[in-house]
Amino acid sequence: MASTPENLTGLTTTSTNSSKEYLPSELGVWMFVLGDMLVFSVLFGSYAWERALQHGLFITAQSELNQTFGVVNTILLLTGSLFVVLALHAARKGKTKHTQQLLLLAISTGVGFFINKVFEYRDKISNGFTLLSNDFFMFYYMLTGIHLLHVCVGTCALIYLYKRLSAQGLSTDYIKHLESGGIVWHMVDLLWIALFPLLYLIK
Repeated sequence: MASTPENLTGLTTTSTNSSKEYLPSELGVWMFVLGDMLVFSVLFGSYAWERALQHGLFITAQSELNQTFGVVNTILLLTGSLFVVLALHAARKGKTKHTQQLLLLAISTGVGFFINKVFEYRDKISNGFTLLSNDFFMFYYMLTGIHLLHVCVGTCALIYLYKRLSAQGLSTDYIKHLESGGIVWHMVDLLWIALFPLLYLIK
């Protein structure tokens, strides 16, 4: 049974006593997430408006998307979120090695998402569908491109957390940072859950 590091002693007790007041992560991270969600809400609204104005064009262009790419990326992000949750759970129990393994698995889903998206972009471009093809593909590349940037940022955050854990070990401060990284990753996941049906499924 894994022993609890000294610098984690009392963590469970403290969390239990203040569970009604405790907010995971830092306030700044929550502000960033809320601001980012607001920006995407505006972009989603713009897409919906243009779609209503050019419904026929959007439906025709949407049929050119390969839903398999979207499904694979959805599975990757949801799986990545599961690994992040399990990593945080392991860290709170003082299981350093288990936390590292789960972070590596989460990182691999982020890398997999990036690779899959590159193949999807290549498929679209090779078939003549670019940012300038029409308004649907303008939104497609813009929304998925911005989201891909978020995936890269989230993956880099997980890589940083993995390296920091390897160098410094577990601590209450590290767990706070892991919570922050997890919140950013879950935001990326949530954005894709909105993007996938919006771009690939809704007729």
